[in-house]
Amino acid sequence: MLTGGSTTSDNGYETELLLTEMDLNQIKKRTGLATERNNTYISLAAEFISDNAGQPVTPIVTSRSQKADEYVPDTTQPFLRQFVLDVNEGKLTLSFSETVNISTIDPTAITLQNMVNGAEASRVYNLSGGVPADALYEFQFDLYMTADDLNAIKAFTDLGTGTSDTYLAIQVGAIEDMNSNPLIERSSFSALEAFDHELDMTPPTLRNFTFDLDERGSTPYFL
Repeated sequence: MLTGGSTTSDNGYETELLLTEMDLNQIKKRTGLATERNNTYISLAAEFISDNAGQPVTPIVTSRSQKADEYVPDTTQPFLRQFVLDVNEGKLTLSFSETVNISTIDPTAITLQNMVNGAEASRVYNLSGGVPADALYEFQFDLYMTADDLNAIKAFTDLGTGTSDTYLAIQVGAIEDMNSNPLIERSSFSALEAFDHELDMTPPTLRNFTFDLDERGSTPYFL
């Protein structure tokens, strides 16, 4: 059931209903709904609309829902709307313009840099991998970075320390929407500034150490 919508149509025989973004994303998440004419049906209640005399429309019950006369597929490419870098949890929260197929994400297509223009940046880092959170189809999801990438970013003093030195570029096709439309590129020459940044609040722990009698010392390794 729709949660809302709007129209700018004049009174007449046809009305164009604009779906809310939330409803549209929920519909796109359902792989067996509204992907073609044969799985696009409508039902409506009497209070949906009335004529000029105030008479309500004849309801269409769910058991007798009406098939779409025409179907126009989604051809709009998604784009990255905003992102958050969480150094404490070791993740990027990526928010897109529409529901995307998370299984198509390519983390190596993501670059972090400390200025909006990568050509002028003093620090640029390409992710070597990553694992998305346990979800299939969402417009927003968490991408967990590899331990090597996270430690590399933590070692920098001029990248990923706050929103002002955290910018993200992403290549075309780094992810696809539900109709296999490829992501629009966010160029390294006009990278997106982080919407928010979470500091590292996790204290390090000793993972192991080596004790060498010949060298009269020990080498600690931290996590």
